[in-house]
Amino acid sequence: MNLKKCAKCGQYKHISDFHKNKRNKDGLHSYCKQCNAQKAKSYNKTEKGLQNVKKAQMKQYESGYFKFGKGAISNMSNSAQKRGITFNLDEKTLANWWKNNGDTCYYCGINKITYNKIREYIINYTGNDWEIYRFKKFFSKGNQAQISDFTIDRVDNSVGYQIDNIVKSCWFCNSLKSDFFNEKEMKTIGKLVISNILTKIKEG
Repeated sequence: MNLKKCAKCGQYKHISDFHKNKRNKDGLHSYCKQCNAQKAKSYNKTEKGLQNVKKAQMKQYESGYFKFGKGAISNMSNSAQKRGITFNLDEKTLANWWKNNGDTCYYCGINKITYNKIREYIINYTGNDWEIYRFKKFFSKGNQAQISDFTIDRVDNSVGYQIDNIVKSCWFCNSLKSDFFNEKEMKTIGKLVISNILTKIKEG
């Protein structure tokens, strides 16, 4: 009675193995979850599938999913758990905080336009100037190269994720600061580093 036949593999499976679908009379999808996943995996490899995946990712990005939405909450919560630090943020609080704080880096003071100008310059840099080339490591991973917005950084790394301990930071300052520099040191270092890079870009 709690079984349903999958229209794809033909096997009878428990109804919990089927996603819900209000369009069907029984309220369940015709394919079991396993067959659905295989179908989606195959579809996502097609040209149309790849385009749709890219559109979905862009929609998530534009909605703030990974900046202050559920994606950001999930990432920070998991990070906090791994590091053994507190996490006292919720989606509504974080969204309000993000929207009410200007889009400039707390440490070096650059805006998003300048940040992305530097970011693209470094990613595409093919010269041998070590002062520029060394920053490529900040974008060495695929997901890092996609960071085109400011990130959330904890000012005091000995304190967890709470509203009075987070700031917007460009990826350069966030990466440089890590666990090595405090707030005061990073404000000096960040401005100096960005100033030097902008000079290099202007000279190049």
